[in-house]
Amino acid sequence: PGHSPQASDLPLRGKGEMKGLLLNRAEWRVAVLSFLIKIALFWLAELVICELDYGRMICRLVARGFWPCLFSFALMDVFVIPRLRRWWQQR
Repeated sequence: PGHSPQASDLPLRGKGEMKGLLLNRAEWRVAVLSFLIKIALFWLAELVICELDYGRMICRLVARGFWPCLFSFALMDVFVIPRLRRWWQQR
């Protein structure tokens, strides 16, 4: 009674379980390159394409703003896409 869980009470994860959560060097390189390309395309769209023709589909994404796009790009490149690639390669 009254016992609160301590860090020592929690089961430790082995290296095998953590391996699926971490990115290796090649995955980081692909994620960073993909992220930088998306940022460059975002700025190109904002500064050139949407200034010339705001009716294009990309301008709806640009209209959301830089920070929401930055967050979604990072989320996709670091968490979603590497796991999808691993899953696809294991098939």
